[in-house]
Amino acid sequence: MARRKIVLVFLFLLFMALLLSPWASAPTSMPGTSGTQTMQQTQPANEFEEMPDTLPQQTVDLHVTVALEADEFAALLKQNEEQAYKFRDIRISLTRLDPQDALRVLRHASRIGKSSDVMLMNQEWVKSFAVSGYLSPADGAFTGDALSEQFDALTSQLRWNGYLWGVPRDFDPLVLVWNLPALQTLADGADLEPPLQSLQQWEALATGGKLSEPPLYWLALGSQDPLALLYWLQAASGETTEMLVAAAAAEADPWSGSAAGEALALLDQERAGVLFAADPAELAASLTEGRAVSAIVPHSLARRLISEQASDRNALSVDYAAWKMPFVWPRARSFTISSHTEQGEAAQRWIAAMTDAQIQEAIWPDSGKLPVYQSLYRSNFQPALRSLFPPSAASSFPHLPLPDFDPGLADRLSGLGRWWQKFAAGPTDTEYWLAQWRRYLADPELHD
Repeated sequence: MARRKIVLVFLFLLFMALLLSPWASAPTSMPGTSGTQTMQQTQPANEFEEMPDTLPQQTVDLHVTVALEADEFAALLKQNEEQAYKFRDIRISLTRLDPQDALRVLRHASRIGKSSDVMLMNQEWVKSFAVSGYLSPADGAFTGDALSEQFDALTSQLRWNGYLWGVPRDFDPLVLVWNLPALQTLADGADLEPPLQSLQQWEALATGGKLSEPPLYWLALGSQDPLALLYWLQAASGETTEMLVAAAAAEADPWSGSAAGEALALLDQERAGVLFAADPAELAASLTEGRAVSAIVPHSLARRLISEQASDRNALSVDYAAWKMPFVWPRARSFTISSHTEQGEAAQRWIAAMTDAQIQEAIWPDSGKLPVYQSLYRSNFQPALRSLFPPSAASSFPHLPLPDFDPGLADRLSGLGRWWQKFAAGPTDTEYWLAQWRRYLADPELHD
């Protein structure tokens, strides 16, 4: 009897095990999860693995060539590293060119199809490169408010055929700087308070320089920069100088009988009192040492000299009178995109990053060059900027567009540079110089 009970219990337990076994294999649900999600968790991970929002992008190489001085190039390398998080999929290769050789080197590389993807060049060259087919439009590199932030004097030189062919990085117009103690020494009661209002006052300045003891240079000019000549002619004559390098000047002859022609004649007659310096450092030294009464220098250099002078000596003063005219050579530099590049989208992204608001805020403190964003001149970012281009001066530089120069401007300025060096090198027959200059304007290839 006991044995039968044991068998019955065993059979009962076996029956219960068979009845409950399907439930033992059912999945268990965790609080807050659905059965479907639980099933997905039990599947192989590679079948239901969640895809990322964007697939990793392939790294592209972008070659950039810039016409910069060595210290500026070092600053650009640093900026490129700081902005690298914006273009992690772009590998940048930066090459520096000596600014004196840049036009020739960049043009030759473009002609043979070997130009870099991105080129930083003087703005006066951009239209020539675009018309020659060496560039791609750069409109896509203006992101956000970047285009509306630009001064008209900067973007006007970059427009051609309905497109923008460059993106401004900075600009550094020339200014006239005075050494006030030296001016007082030679003025001797004469009315020579800057800014000078007439060519007669400049003649008196030249005369006073000869009579002072020791003799003083009444003017210091860069002998390698044709824009230095044009800027002084504009400051001394009160006339804009765009016609002096326009193609029409070969026939219109803006020199004869004009204030600019008279100023050039004065410069030649009184050249013994003019310091023609090839090195900007020599211009700076002539001012700070009191050997020159006035000098034409880039604004960035003038700012540095003012900041370095002793706090108890206000010897140097910047004369901004010429900036109140409608036309001033901005001496801007712009990034351009080669027509030979296969990385146009990457080039636009890199240029946008290297000209954005963060970079523009760093330009003024780091290099002394002027930023291209108008809003920085209306903010409290740098108080010294607010007085340079007030919104009320809408009828003067740089709020007005520059003249619509033809693509030959780059060659004419290059030619004027060579003729300016000849002028600065020694005594010159002004009429002969002007005659040769007119011939060059008519046919630049005759003198290349």
